[in-house]
Amino acid sequence: MNVWYSWAEELFCDAVGLTIGGVAFLHAFSSYISTMRKENFYLPEGDLKQSNHPVDWLRVKFLARRARRLG
Repeated sequence: MNVWYSWAEELFCDAVGLTIGGVAFLHAFSSYISTMRKENFYLPEGDLKQSNHPVDWLRVKFLARRARRLG
């Protein structure tokens, strides 16, 4: 439960950033993501319980879905 709460906070912040910043936020987030290694996009299941942040592929998925809904 604590893991999902921390993750929900991070996903909420992404949603707020997208709502306020629109395309500029997506561009900045894309630049940030492009500097990462593949380890940032995947964690073994056992390590997910220890993570305070969702894996970045999940953040990308949520942002892309929200951006499509916003048009």
